[in-house]
Amino acid sequence: MDRLRLAGCGRLGHLGGVRISYVKLLKSQRSDLLGAWAYDSLDGGCVKRRMLRNEAKWIGDVLSALPLNAASPCLNLGSSTESFRKVEQPYIEEHIIAPGEGRGMRFIHADVKKAPGVDIAGDIFDPQFQAQLAATAPGSVLCCNMFEHVTDRPKLAEICKTLVRPGGYIIVTVPKSFPYHVDPIDTYFRPAPADIVELFSDCELVMSDIVLDKTYWQQLLRLKLGQRLMILLKTAGYVFLPFYQWERWKGRMHRLSWLFRPYKVSVVVLKRVIPCREATEFSRIT
Repeated sequence: MDRLRLAGCGRLGHLGGVRISYVKLLKSQRSDLLGAWAYDSLDGGCVKRRMLRNEAKWIGDVLSALPLNAASPCLNLGSSTESFRKVEQPYIEEHIIAPGEGRGMRFIHADVKKAPGVDIAGDIFDPQFQAQLAATAPGSVLCCNMFEHVTDRPKLAEICKTLVRPGGYIIVTVPKSFPYHVDPIDTYFRPAPADIVELFSDCELVMSDIVLDKTYWQQLLRLKLGQRLMILLKTAGYVFLPFYQWERWKGRMHRLSWLFRPYKVSVVVLKRVIPCREATEFSRIT
C-alpha cells in the first residue's frame, strides 16, 4: 500500500477524500486457516471476520504517522486475546502492535471477555466499563470491525468520542464488502467511509479510504488441496439444506458471492475537535 501522509504528521495522505488502495496480497497459510476466513470447524461454517491483512497494514501506517505524544496510549477496542493477535492473525502484531511499541506507543487492549492479553474486560455499553477505559486517557482509539455487530451505532460512536482525549484520534474500520458473519450478530452494516464520518459529525475528518484484500478463491488457493476440497465439499453439501442450522447455511452460501471479487473495508481517521472552552480547561490541566 502506498505510504500515507497526514497533514503535519509526516507520512499520511489524501485528506478528506476516499482512495481505493489496490494492495499486493500476502497471507500465510496459517493465517488463512486460523484467521478470519476458514472457521468451518470452529464456528459452524459461518465466516468470522476480525481484521484483514491489508487493513492491519493501513492502520499500522496511520499510527506510525501520528505524533506519539498525541496518540499514546492507544486504546484497542474489541482487541480479542494475545493469542488471536499473535498466532491466529499474526499480521495484527506484525503491522500494528510491534511497530507501535517499537517507537514507544503504549497499547491498552479491551474486550468483552477476560483472557490473556486483555487489559480491561467489559461491555462497551456499560457506563462503569466506559469509566474504566476513560481513566486511561487514551490519545487514540481503535474501533475496528465493531459497528456491524451493534444495533445502536450512534451510541457506539458517541462512546468512542468520549473515551479519547481532547484533540485525540479515532480510527474506525468497518467492512464495506464482506460476507455475513455473526459475532454474535451481524446487522449487515456495510458503510462507505462517508457513512462512518456521518456518525462522527462533530469530529474533524483527517482521512478516509477503502482498502481491498483477497477474494474467497484466493484464500482457498492458499490452502492445501485436501483442505480446499473439504471446504468446497462442505459448502456443496449445504446447498439444499437451508432449513438446517440457518445461520451456518447463510455463512457458507453468502461467502460464494466473493469467490472472484475482493473484500473491501471502509477505514476512517477522525480527530476529536476541542471546543474553545474545553480547550482552555484542557490547556490548564496539561
